[in-house]
Amino acid sequence: MKKIISISFFLVSFMFFGLCSFLFATKVQAEIVSPDLTVTAITFSGSQKGETGKLAVTIKNLGDDLNNTAGLLNVYNNFSSQNFILSSSTPSFLNFKTDRDLPDPSTNNPLKTNEVITFYWYGSFNTSGNLYLEYVVDNANELAESDEENNSYSEVITIENIKQPDIVGDFVSVREGGNENKTLSRIPEVGEKFYLWLVYKNIGDIKTDNTDFNIDVYVDDIFSKKLKASNIDIMANLGVGMYIDDKIELALEEGLHEIKFVLDSDNNIQESNETINVFIWWLIISV
Repeated sequence: MKKIISISFFLVSFMFFGLCSFLFATKVQAEIVSPDLTVTAITFSGSQKGETGKLAVTIKNLGDDLNNTAGLLNVYNNFSSQNFILSSSTPSFLNFKTDRDLPDPSTNNPLKTNEVITFYWYGSFNTSGNLYLEYVVDNANELAESDEENNSYSEVITIENIKQPDIVGDFVSVREGGNENKTLSRIPEVGEKFYLWLVYKNIGDIKTDNTDFNIDVYVDDIFSKKLKASNIDIMANLGVGMYIDDKIELALEEGLHEIKFVLDSDNNIQESNETINVFIWWLIISV
């Protein structure tokens, strides 16, 4: 009797162990037979506002082979809300490029376990600062995955303001009519000829480069002359006053006069601040 019980116990234990092994194997099999897409990186090759660069998103398959594009093209991103401007002639995030062919059963080209695929676009960010970028693969859950909780990824990138020059007026030197190289040390008189020489400076981040620019001069709101700042006016040091190589000759009536200089009036120089190019100089003419 004891022998029969021992054999029965052995058979039940064997069957129980076999059932547990079967269930465990089934569970493991279920966990690995599905693909599992996750985003591993978001990068941008540029660093400045307005700079064209490559915006790339890398997706990795942690599960079984993915034989088609299910989940890869059904995505969400917030790139437009972060002011990313596509440089494509037909701007759309559907106009992507990839670093390898998309999975296709007709060409036997699966995205295998632990393989990656990178989607990328060319464009620029029209803003600066720390930008929060988010990308969600298989956004509508069209792909049955072994892990449905790892489809979202975010990255913070820093975009700097573009470095540009910034031209502003500094002061005006009044010169004698008979000797333009000599400073007029008194108030000009009615009808007396004299010269005005503008001094400007660059308060921007970089030099003006070899760029000519023009300066429109208005006397009491009436256009008087267009002055030219040539290549010899390139500043060796930022923030240092520099004379232009052109001047304006005047002879005015008695009273207070407004002399307005509009620097870079034709916008030949791309500046960091285009709203501070007007410089006003008040001049008194005595009897």
